[in-house]
Amino acid sequence: MALPARPILVLAAVSAVLILAQSIVFAALGIALYAMGQTLHLSAAQTGVAYTVQVVACCLAAIWPVPLIRSIGASRTVLAGLAVLTIGCLVLWRTDGAGQLYLGTALAGAGFSLCANTPGTYLVSGWSGARAGRNIGIYMMIGMAGNAAGPPVAQAIIAGSGWQVYWLACATATALMAFVAAAALRDPPAGATDAQPASWLRDLGGLLVSPRFALLATATVATQLCMVTVFSVAPAHLAQAGWSDALAARLLGVEGLAATVVTGLAGALTARVPARQLLLWSMAGEALGMGLLAWGANLPALYGFAVLLGSGIGAGTLAVTLLLMNYFGNARGSAGLGAVWTLAGLAALGPWLAGLSADATGGYTLVLAGLGALLVPVTGACLLLPRESC
Repeated sequence: MALPARPILVLAAVSAVLILAQSIVFAALGIALYAMGQTLHLSAAQTGVAYTVQVVACCLAAIWPVPLIRSIGASRTVLAGLAVLTIGCLVLWRTDGAGQLYLGTALAGAGFSLCANTPGTYLVSGWSGARAGRNIGIYMMIGMAGNAAGPPVAQAIIAGSGWQVYWLACATATALMAFVAAAALRDPPAGATDAQPASWLRDLGGLLVSPRFALLATATVATQLCMVTVFSVAPAHLAQAGWSDALAARLLGVEGLAATVVTGLAGALTARVPARQLLLWSMAGEALGMGLLAWGANLPALYGFAVLLGSGIGAGTLAVTLLLMNYFGNARGSAGLGAVWTLAGLAALGPWLAGLSADATGGYTLVLAGLGALLVPVTGACLLLPRESC
């Protein structure tokens, strides 16, 4: 039986917001920073700091949607995020030095957290009822398509017209998306979500001390650490190995495509395959993918990296989201999701450390291999997750 028109409209709108924000803020930022660094004569460490600033701002802002959803509603929270993201793109359009670069990436990161993930998941879950698991999978699958589209689109625009035109195009797209979202989004009707706690801070405090939450947060931090580092340094790492910018963009696009396809398949399989099993296998795939990127000397190995890492990111992100909802319910799970993404701010260390490593050793291999090794104990720890129950 078809969903009513409003739930479909909300799902389509938040998915469009996520695919746009994901492509700009994460997937294509490494491509843009590489071009900006060459024009503005920035070091690898400085461009790494720019990505780090973006990740820190994104994760510090990740908890903001929790009180904002209570005070102004999830729909208006999404609109506020698109406004902040648009301003960030405009700052990056006019950047002429490191200070403006850091300001622009900070605004872009904060805008992403306000318009995507937590409010989007809340809206989809609230409108979907019994179909929540499947529709959250669809939402995240479409959003992951931003990882596939972002790098090649950015590379094409920057190669043809320069990075200033690229950032102006991003600002225009996010502003137009805000008008679309304003027309399409509505908060779920009363009673469609589980009751909000009287004190979201007290309720969140109880969730933070849960061992299962700690494990899910650790898995997310490890995944994001790999993802943002790869997006940040893959173009430079591959260039040092003699590969072209076009190949780097293509590989990041394949990684995003793999994340998209696997997220969709995983969402469809959640009724039969426990989310904790998806998380286990996703961590293992990410670890292998990082090793292939670090030492891959031929095209099959590099494409293997793209498929494995993308698949792991897609399935892992979906699995963590579903496990939070299954373990803690919609309201507490959404709050927990915001807390998870706040803790994922530790991923900001990746680009910074990778930049320092490149300046000191002349390459990124050591950092990429180390991140792959870090995922091994996290994979083993996933075996400790209990069976899913609300």
